[in-house]
Amino acid sequence: MSPQARVVLDAIIATFPQVDRGTPTEARERSAAARAARPSPEPPTPVDRVSEHEVPVDGATVPVRLYRGRADASLGLLIFAHGGGWVTGDLDSHDELCRTLAVRAGIAVASVDYRLAPEHPFPAGLTDLDGAARWLVARSDELGLDAARVAIGGDSSGGNLAAAAALLARNRSGPAYRLQWLVYPALDPACDSRSHVDNGRDYFLTSDAMRWYWDHYLRGPEDASDPLASPLADTDLQGLPPAFVLSAELDPLRDEGEQYAAALSRAGVEVELRRAPGLFHGFLGLSKVLPEAEVELATAVDALVRALAPSTDDATSP
Repeated sequence: MSPQARVVLDAIIATFPQVDRGTPTEARERSAAARAARPSPEPPTPVDRVSEHEVPVDGATVPVRLYRGRADASLGLLIFAHGGGWVTGDLDSHDELCRTLAVRAGIAVASVDYRLAPEHPFPAGLTDLDGAARWLVARSDELGLDAARVAIGGDSSGGNLAAAAALLARNRSGPAYRLQWLVYPALDPACDSRSHVDNGRDYFLTSDAMRWYWDHYLRGPEDASDPLASPLADTDLQGLPPAFVLSAELDPLRDEGEQYAAALSRAGVEVELRRAPGLFHGFLGLSKVLPEAEVELATAVDALVRALAPSTDDATSP
């Protein structure tokens, strides 16, 4: 870890709440307070347009914030699920990251404010993400989106939901995703990998916190073997869309993301796996203060650009 990364990490640990020492409500309140207490950030990254949508899903209404990175008539789309352990996080916690992805990849990003556990445990968040995705694709023309250029993605618990949504879409034959964009995804409730042993105490996200998150997300032990809750439990990964998987060297979740990438590859799925050296969980939102995080963000953006580029036929059509 670089000296600068060490300083940033220590500041995060000092201000971010230890979620496993309180209730979900307290965790949300402390997370919001920690964000509010940080120094005023730079102005938000400007995008072409931001629109708010209320999407009906399974008897609920799911807020979706759509960012347009540029003014093109028809944009490729990343459907994004935020991290936060299925318990915390919201549209605002990942607003800057979504803006950055939209502008730098030249796409639209739809951030889905899925229902949180434990009030809404598995599979509520997945139901919301999948329902919002199908709503967006069905209305792509009116929203100025290209239904043939859609990716599903997220970070941490959002990476879990994105991987599960890809499984669900494969099982149901749609939507057709060009890419699974999985950033340090949480995929294994066992929390017993070597990276949990090595990195589970001193690098912001702890193994105790991760177990606390899983305990609130799953309805019971039986959910741990359901591939839609724990994609790493799926024994048949054939037919899934290509994947970009980004892990962090000093993250307790490192091994499960890399194991999933390996399992996808064995199943014949095209996979790009990248491990960020010297970085820890949550680094993607730190690109403005950590040069090494900026390097990884550029790689993650490039994966979206390549996956969501117009096809040759699109480029040559009148």
